[in-house]
Amino acid sequence: MKRVTMNKLIPIFVAVSISVLLGCSENKPATDSTLYLLSYGLQDTTRFRLTTTFVLDIKRVVQGNELANKSIDRVEYEFEMKSGGKKDLELEVEYKDRQHESSESRGQANTDFSELIGKKVSLSMSPEGEMSNFQGFEDLPAVKMLDREITMGKDRYVNEVSQIFPHLPGKKIRKGDSWSHVEKYDEPLQGGQASVTINYTHTLVEEEKKDGLDCLKLDGRYTISIEGKGVDNEVEFDLKLDGEGTETVYFVHEKGVLLNVESRGTISGAAANEEMGLRLTIDQNFETTIDVDLEQD
Repeated sequence: MKRVTMNKLIPIFVAVSISVLLGCSENKPATDSTLYLLSYGLQDTTRFRLTTTFVLDIKRVVQGNELANKSIDRVEYEFEMKSGGKKDLELEVEYKDRQHESSESRGQANTDFSELIGKKVSLSMSPEGEMSNFQGFEDLPAVKMLDREITMGKDRYVNEVSQIFPHLPGKKIRKGDSWSHVEKYDEPLQGGQASVTINYTHTLVEEEKKDGLDCLKLDGRYTISIEGKGVDNEVEFDLKLDGEGTETVYFVHEKGVLLNVESRGTISGAAANEEMGLRLTIDQNFETTIDVDLEQD
């Protein structure tokens, strides 16, 4: 069984992870003028498993007191293509497993995703990676993650799945060509809501052999901006965080599938109530690993 591995990540207080299968065309010896069509499509497979492993190191400082926590989240999905054509792919997603580990005992002991296992949802994805028609996410269980002070619900589940798939140019490009994409979404906060803006730029670098396979190599960079308002212990606060990250992406263009992505970054800022003189500084380092098993048919 061949296993393909990829890494990606976008955080807020919870992993909002990233990347999966891409269809690349022009399967022939490459020259500097070779054109490659980058768009989503499943070739030679209709079902695959995808496991994300998200590692988050977070440090918070309030009134001179430092709180640090390291957590690891693993989510195993099974994706099955129900239909596909020139427009959107129709995908069914089953949650096969989910685990949360934390250096805080309350987070690990009290986070139970057992009711999530076996649940199925569905969605649509365009050739460029735009996702829509989310069905069944409202029926997924609400799970509290005490160490991160959040509750997993519909919006968080949708955001996680949406960020697995990066945006593609949807047209033919050459080596050295770049494309950009801005993603915006709302993320629930304790007692409020945050607006998240992520600016991506990817560049097609070259063809490169990796793990014995002929791949297309893409370099990516992104910046993150998070602003919002919330309430903690009846105290209102303003949240502002900024960050950046990098990633390297490998595609097996003969099969039109993703082989590997490595992504990591940092994010920092504060939650504050200036009138009360309260300020909680936040620093996060993050990275995600995603393994894809294509041999599910």
